[in-house]
Amino acid sequence: MFQLSPFNSTIRPLRLTEWMDDIFESNAFKLDVKKTDKGYHLDAEVPGFDKDSITISYHDDTLTLEALHNEDSQEDADEFVHQERRHVSLKRALYLPNIDEAAIKAKLSNGILSVDLPTAVKPSTQIVIDVE
Repeated sequence: MFQLSPFNSTIRPLRLTEWMDDIFESNAFKLDVKKTDKGYHLDAEVPGFDKDSITISYHDDTLTLEALHNEDSQEDADEFVHQERRHVSLKRALYLPNIDEAAIKAKLSNGILSVDLPTAVKPSTQIVIDVE
């Protein structure tokens, strides 16, 4: 008989880092952020998501990435023994200060979301402070 079990067949001690990864992997996606000469470059893994299901926003020095995926259920046509991933919602937020909001560019290719975040050029002003 076919059975699904949420537990491994072997018993082994579970380290705290593995336990935390198991908890937080389900509602977040992996990403890399690099500092570049012009600002930051971010790569995020979003396999199975199309560009219309991804939202990128920048507000108060915080970049927020959200991805939402819904699968249509066809229970009448198929008899599933086990089915997962009906609704997947992923979200990450990063503090990235001094970003030029108007120059942010994003591209999705082969399940990798690439975001270029150029830093804003602050005008260099020198202030002379009188000593009293």
